[in-house]
Amino acid sequence: MAEQQPKSNKLIDTGDLMFIWRLFVKNLFLIILIPIITYLIGFVYTHRLTDIYGAKVQLLLKSSDTYNYQDQIYKGLGAYGVYMDVQNQMRILRSRDLIGEVIDKIDIGTSYYVVGRLKKQEVFETLPFRTEVTLFNEAAYEIPVTVFVLNEEEYRIEYTVGEQNKSFTQAFNKELQTEDFNLTLVQQYDFGEQNIETIMSSDYEMIFHSRNYLISKYQTALEINNVEFTSILDVSVKDELQMRAKVFLDTLTAVYVDFSKRIQLEVNQNTLTNIDKQIDTVGIFIRNKEQELLNYKNENAILDPTKEGDQYFAEYIKYSQEKRTLQSKMSSIIALKSYLKSSDDNRVLPPSFYIEANDFYLSQAISEVRSLQVSLEIKMTHATVENNTIKNLKKEIALKKQDIINYLGNLEKAVQKEMEITDQYIAKYRYNVKSIPLSEQGIINIQRELDVNNNMYLFLLEKKTNTLIARAGIIPQVRVLETPSILGAVQPDKKKLLRLFLLFGLVLGILVAAIRTIFFEKLVNVAELKQNTFLNVVGGIPRHKTMETGPVVLENPKSQITESFRTIRTNLSFMRGEKRKSQLILISSFFPGEGKTFCSTNLSALTAQSDKKTVLIDFDLHKPRVHKALGIENTTGISTYLIGKSSMEEILQKNVSDNLDVITAGPIAPNPSELILKSRVDELLEAMSREYEYVIIDTPPFGILNDTLELIKKVDTFLVVLNTKYTKRKGIRVMEEILSKYEQVSVGLILNDIRESKIKYYYAKYAYKYTYGYNYGYGYGYGKSYGQDYVEDNDE
Repeated sequence: MAEQQPKSNKLIDTGDLMFIWRLFVKNLFLIILIPIITYLIGFVYTHRLTDIYGAKVQLLLKSSDTYNYQDQIYKGLGAYGVYMDVQNQMRILRSRDLIGEVIDKIDIGTSYYVVGRLKKQEVFETLPFRTEVTLFNEAAYEIPVTVFVLNEEEYRIEYTVGEQNKSFTQAFNKELQTEDFNLTLVQQYDFGEQNIETIMSSDYEMIFHSRNYLISKYQTALEINNVEFTSILDVSVKDELQMRAKVFLDTLTAVYVDFSKRIQLEVNQNTLTNIDKQIDTVGIFIRNKEQELLNYKNENAILDPTKEGDQYFAEYIKYSQEKRTLQSKMSSIIALKSYLKSSDDNRVLPPSFYIEANDFYLSQAISEVRSLQVSLEIKMTHATVENNTIKNLKKEIALKKQDIINYLGNLEKAVQKEMEITDQYIAKYRYNVKSIPLSEQGIINIQRELDVNNNMYLFLLEKKTNTLIARAGIIPQVRVLETPSILGAVQPDKKKLLRLFLLFGLVLGILVAAIRTIFFEKLVNVAELKQNTFLNVVGGIPRHKTMETGPVVLENPKSQITESFRTIRTNLSFMRGEKRKSQLILISSFFPGEGKTFCSTNLSALTAQSDKKTVLIDFDLHKPRVHKALGIENTTGISTYLIGKSSMEEILQKNVSDNLDVITAGPIAPNPSELILKSRVDELLEAMSREYEYVIIDTPPFGILNDTLELIKKVDTFLVVLNTKYTKRKGIRVMEEILSKYEQVSVGLILNDIRESKIKYYYAKYAYKYTYGYNYGYGYGYGKSYGQDYVEDNDE
């Protein structure tokens, strides 16, 4: 057995390049055909794909088109920071309520299609009719309804609900009532003789969509991006129809701009309502006190208090007014604390002017809570209370409220302290006032309360005026920078898909070619066989029409087949491990039909022609063929010898040709595999090796029978005949694994049935050049005369 040659250290050697060359040359048809097929498949696939179009609009948030003093008003009312947050606006644009409002304003509840042979094309407001439909059965949503125009007046619809097929005929512009829906097909224009044939020959289809389906569809199709470092939003939408995408964005922009203004007006109106209630209450109190003061003066005939009394009274009024302010502040603190502790809803906190006016921390904290509450309201429109984001937002609101409650507690203590100090001053000046006559004291008391309420009334009027000014200046806080525009088809990229299909086909073609070459390619010449095995390759035999007869070397000694056997005979001389008188050569194949008998008969005849005494033994006891190939009798042979019926001299047929004796297989025995195990086999082979220089043994295929593997142990050389019709790399690997157990035997491979083009290439490149541990080359090729002889032989 020859050892496997060491691997080359080169990254790419000649064998690799030859493999790649063979891969492309032998599979060029596949490598070209498969990409063409995948390209055609891709062409049909992309043609049937629906084009998705895009439309885009740019919005500017927080327009600065206000007067300077209005910014402060907005800031005081809390709208400035709450509604202008970019992230909140992006959520609002995606909210189900806002998109639902858009859906309600445009007529996109029905999709219309023109059905063609290869694809179904959706259209927008271009069919000869439009629908007015009211659905009762939810199962009728998202199912195709086919429309056939029968004539100028009538149509027929067909659809399937569940497993029930339904069909109805109705006149245009009249309502069709079914258990699933009420439908009216309204003609877009009159059907005349010029267009009725075209309309009738076309197939139309409608699909009705539910409101929730459309909202979910456009929530998914809507894409909103914030331009970095700006308050500009890029809003785009994708749709199967480009005009519908533009109409949707137009409507969405209008609804969103109106929403931004409506929210501000709601906050402003709530503030005005609260102020008006307080003004009405204070106004009633003032009117009552004025009447009480007038009545008191008339009853006591008092014209004017003394100057000293006026001074006491003024101080008393001053501190009483401070106390009233502190009481109002305390009331606001207590009311706000109570609201924060008891309120479980998500309404926006009411404004608290008395507290927030001069308290920056409290104003900022309340504004943050308001902002969080607004965010919660927005998120609740498209998420459930079990959502983690909703839970976290509620938790954050609760923590902010608790911080405000703690701060209000401290503020309450501070205000209480101020009220105690104020009460001391009030008590002091009350004592001084008491020294004034009783009538004057009554006037002072009434006047004090009247002045306090007058100041409160003026304060409320000022806030109301500011709020009204702010209302007059309210404008949408969103400006359209770039009107909706059509972007054209944005997906799919059909050219890219076709390139991908073509690339996939090319890769698939190369992959199939590689798999076919590696696992299924047959080895068709000696060079390929050498590259795929470490066993000795003795030679190759060209294809011949007389493959099942022989011996060819005797009939046509100048043929290419004869030369190939001469090469094999020459190489056999190098396969002896040591000098011996005779050489026992076992010839077999892995599968039947590979030409082992053809090789054994021709090799025996050619060996005998070189004045070497040769014997050919047919040990194929299952299906013997040597006697047929040589045209001799098979009445006695190996089988009769092994069972003792015939002697060695009786089975030996001498001089079948010059120097060639033959022992046939004999009659087929019922147990041929057991006969191989008899000791007479060793006696026969030992006798033949003493008598002959070459003992050539023909055996059955060792891939299916064990006979050959038993005889391998008794010979010097084992020649395996391979046929180009069956020889594959995988088979070579299996054969090598089997023969690796017989290291004492020299193994050689003969590739049989090589096509003429392959054998010419073999002889042109490898003529008599073989390596078995050392280089030996004959160096002669074939001249013109040989070529002419070969042509003549073939002509014969």
